[in-house]
Amino acid sequence: MKNKFDILYKELPKMHSFEDWYRNTYREDNNEGALDIPGPDGYKTIRYKECPPIIEEVEQVIRQSDLPAGSFIGIKTATSPQFVFWFWAVLKAGYNALLLDPNATNTQIRHLLTESDARAIIADKDALDFVEVPDSIKIYSNTDMPQAWSIRLVRESTAAARDQSSPLERAGVLNSADRPFGNYVILATSGTTGAAKLYVHSGETLSNQFRALVYVVKDSDRWLRPDVQERSIAILPFHHILGFIVIFLLSQFFEQLIVFPKSKVPETWLETCRERGVTQLISVPLLWNHVARGIKAKVAAGGEKQVSRFNGLLDWNIRLQKIGLPLPPFLNKILKDVRAQVFGPDLRLCCSGGGRISEETLRFMNGIGFFLVNGYGLTETGIISVERGKKVQKRMDGSVGSSFLPGSLRLNENSEIELLTDYLHCGVILNGEYIAADFSEDNWFRTGDVADLDAEERVFIRGRLKDVIIGASGENINPDDIEYELGSLDFFKNYTVLGIQQGDDEKVIMVAEPADTFDDLAAAEALRQKFGKLSILSRPGKVLLSSDPLPLSAALKVKRNYLREQIEANEWPYRELYLTESAREKAEEEIVVMEVIEEQKKQVNEVSVDRIRELMGEVLLRPVEEISARDDFIHDLEADSLQAVSLLAALENEYDVTIEEENFNNKLTAEIIADLLRDYKSGIKPAAAALNLGQPAAQVPAAFVNPNEESEIIPEITAAGLAEDPDLGESSDRVDTFEKTREYKAFAQRERGLTPIVEAFGNPYFVAHDSPLLDVSTYEGRDVLNFGSYNYLALSGDPEVNQAATEALLKYGGSASGSRLLAGEKSIHKELEQAIARWKHTEDCLVLVSGHATNVSFVGNFCNQNDLILYDVLCHNSIAQGLEISPASSRAFPHNDMEVLEGILKRRRNDYEKVLVIVEGAYSMDGDVAPVQELVALKKKYGFFLMVDEAHSAGILGDHGGGVDEYFNLEPDDIDIKMGTLSKTLGTCG
Repeated sequence: MKNKFDILYKELPKMHSFEDWYRNTYREDNNEGALDIPGPDGYKTIRYKECPPIIEEVEQVIRQSDLPAGSFIGIKTATSPQFVFWFWAVLKAGYNALLLDPNATNTQIRHLLTESDARAIIADKDALDFVEVPDSIKIYSNTDMPQAWSIRLVRESTAAARDQSSPLERAGVLNSADRPFGNYVILATSGTTGAAKLYVHSGETLSNQFRALVYVVKDSDRWLRPDVQERSIAILPFHHILGFIVIFLLSQFFEQLIVFPKSKVPETWLETCRERGVTQLISVPLLWNHVARGIKAKVAAGGEKQVSRFNGLLDWNIRLQKIGLPLPPFLNKILKDVRAQVFGPDLRLCCSGGGRISEETLRFMNGIGFFLVNGYGLTETGIISVERGKKVQKRMDGSVGSSFLPGSLRLNENSEIELLTDYLHCGVILNGEYIAADFSEDNWFRTGDVADLDAEERVFIRGRLKDVIIGASGENINPDDIEYELGSLDFFKNYTVLGIQQGDDEKVIMVAEPADTFDDLAAAEALRQKFGKLSILSRPGKVLLSSDPLPLSAALKVKRNYLREQIEANEWPYRELYLTESAREKAEEEIVVMEVIEEQKKQVNEVSVDRIRELMGEVLLRPVEEISARDDFIHDLEADSLQAVSLLAALENEYDVTIEEENFNNKLTAEIIADLLRDYKSGIKPAAAALNLGQPAAQVPAAFVNPNEESEIIPEITAAGLAEDPDLGESSDRVDTFEKTREYKAFAQRERGLTPIVEAFGNPYFVAHDSPLLDVSTYEGRDVLNFGSYNYLALSGDPEVNQAATEALLKYGGSASGSRLLAGEKSIHKELEQAIARWKHTEDCLVLVSGHATNVSFVGNFCNQNDLILYDVLCHNSIAQGLEISPASSRAFPHNDMEVLEGILKRRRNDYEKVLVIVEGAYSMDGDVAPVQELVALKKKYGFFLMVDEAHSAGILGDHGGGVDEYFNLEPDDIDIKMGTLSKTLGTCG
């Protein structure tokens, strides 16, 4: 096999047409495997040199059609090996290809064939209703043929259609006297009206796309390795740009192996990756979310401790990746086994495209060790970018990378992406006429995608322009931004955020498909916490729980517009999930009523073939009249794996049974499903198959850190992490001046943006007060009232305090000039700590350099990986920083909500060795006080450590300023850890 880089840099500039690619790839001496195809006897590999005879067999059938030169021939098939042979046969016969969505309706197919002025179509058996195809179009099919790729003419077209010139002839692109190798492909949106867009690509424009992809190969060996044949699994549709370019054309050009899965079920994809040694997997966010949820569910089956330890392991792996170090071998083996159980040991590249993926999923998958990057392209035009950074931080922050071609991407005034590049397409077909593309200097291509750019021109997709919600004040609210902030919600199978019209405004709502184990109160609690972190304008006003699976597009995105129309027309079934405290009782009453109604339905609901057909229609959004009792849901009705999962859920809900997935992967007709359901209803239930049947189980210890090895390995990691690694980074990424840093550039840009405001109104920050901060302070030579100080008792600036400070300065100097451990200890330090301990009724006291450092140090080090930290959501940033470095599990509870806190303790206290609960005595930004008496009662009931941050309560609360102890009349040992600061009430620092 050729060296891939030799092909890339030497052969690619010579490639200008499909004919060039074909002759370069399908050579007689090319003995490499091309297609890995499943069959009844296992997988069979067809080599590149074995493909031409099959292609020529199909070509001969097509050539007999005698269509006008350059005619378009539609190809309608699922992602399958026959696509490869049909595509090349169409072009080799001198025609051009129209790639059709295999899931498109007959009406959509009819429109696209008419709009493109196509003269023939090749379709899988039973994939097309021939009556719906215009008489002017020939029909070829593999019906009754010995091989899936073999075709025959099943219907001739009218003579007039055979005589009329093709769109490319009429446009002067082709000469009718020539019978060249076909060189044009149409990728189209599946519209039923003039909204459908047909983009034409030529061999030259696609060659330009390939040359842009050179940047990917140059920046990372994950995409292409010299002298190694990559194996890419084909799960994306070939009628979309990502599947067509990357999985089909790019794999063929670089002589890689395309692996076809056994079915369209996601679990089969994973099995295929394991069995066939797949090295590259390119898919949509839905798959990565599905995999992440599956792994989390397996880990959760081991209990809260295992979840905590596994998350800690991921954190360690990410932190070590950031400094270029590997995990210790015994820990790395755990993650290696996890990866092997999911996709097998050979997977090197994971790429997400076709939608926005959350940072949560990116972090989780990269933390496990999958090399998951995010890309961006337009479904029918071109691939624009992919994250190419080698550093794990860039793979996790949600970026889709920078444009392959510098200067070819910009944002307009609406933050919409605009493109100017010669590889998007060469023209469009409109009403059967070819119109050449115009990519002149000022003719930028509008994408409809809203994005942000960072200082390195990396793109962060925010959503679609048409999905933007107009709020009551006229502000633009992007639903993708909201979904991105909310991340993955495990209690929903799927959800979306959209705008519902109310008068002149749109109201932000969430529509969700509940998981099988959905619990209203738990979900409401979780959503209240999530929504509390959103801006006021972005918070969904309602949460609607859909009774039906959410409608998905071919790219597996929720159809927001369709769903919005259905809800506004009161045609979509749902119930509301109440989130507020006052609505809980109403929600509980509604749940009881709903359960009674559902139980009544189930009692009278006999298994019915007709009802199953109705459920199929509801999932597929098709009239039940189009579905017969013997139609196979997957093969005849062309449902995808997600729709199969939706049907499974609908059947389980309808008939109150639990169906194992392995019993739902065979022939799925309404009649067969009815028999299966009758077995379940009668108590005849097959035993559930073992998870990952045939795969050896990973030896995952109960604790990820071996106690016997922990003391040996942690110092090794720490020491290694501090060592300098000369190989970290590359010269091209090196930043050696402050002005080059991203942080400097971002700050400078922000400063420039604020300049007009500062010039007009002045800078409200860093105002110099040249006096003690008392009720009155000195500002620019004049006395002003001061409402911003926390010098609560005016001790800072008090003459007695000033005198004591002066005496201490003269006696001890201006610095300790050494650490307390060795030379910096003073007798006065001990005396201060003893005095504070007496004041706060504690056994001892430790004074640190600042309040912020105190919280970070204590919270970060008090608990281990077997512990849990619960904290008020309004706690200070220093506590959050401490949680970042703590190995313990942590969770916030709503502000001062003792009911929620007790609920967490009831469910989770016994899963941990120790639990630390953190609150503030007085919350400076909100002005309220923690219910410490209730916390003390909970502490005595559940046995946890209570920490109270008294930065703003010590010296303030209580008759004598004793803080929360005095204010609530507490016993000395009611609070375990009392934190305070010398910089506020006490008027100094520390």
